[in-house]
Amino acid sequence: WSLENFVSLSKRILANSSTEMLILGTREDAEMGHVLEQETETEAAVGKSLLRNLCGHTNLRETFAIASQCDVILSNTSLLMHVAGAFDKPNLVLLGPWYDSAKLHASQWGHEHTVVLGRELSENRECLTSTKEAFTAYEELASTAPVR
Repeated sequence: WSLENFVSLSKRILANSSTEMLILGTREDAEMGHVLEQETETEAAVGKSLLRNLCGHTNLRETFAIASQCDVILSNTSLLMHVAGAFDKPNLVLLGPWYDSAKLHASQWGHEHTVVLGRELSENRECLTSTKEAFTAYEELASTAPVR
């Protein structure tokens, strides 16, 4: 899933809820995190949300600890997806064009609270997940997340 798609999804989430959104990643992800932070600044202010870019500012242990406290995790297919599973956190995994089957990916790597969205070539679904579909899936996951 592209940075542009994550920006669009984040804008929807921030504009439609008061939420705290944390961007986690390595130093190599810091520039993308910065772009995401800048591109969503207006929506965060309107929705009275908070978005913080922590890319490159946390070590692995801190990243895992932060993930353990999240209500919902949005990710691509990455280590964070597995961390969400380890802590039994609702996780929306958004696959890019290099994956042919979201269902296969979910059966191999998902856990009970994982929703994997992407192409499904066996069903002639060749398009990537739209931000509208991703937002709907996020809302469903967020509505079932345990209240802390």
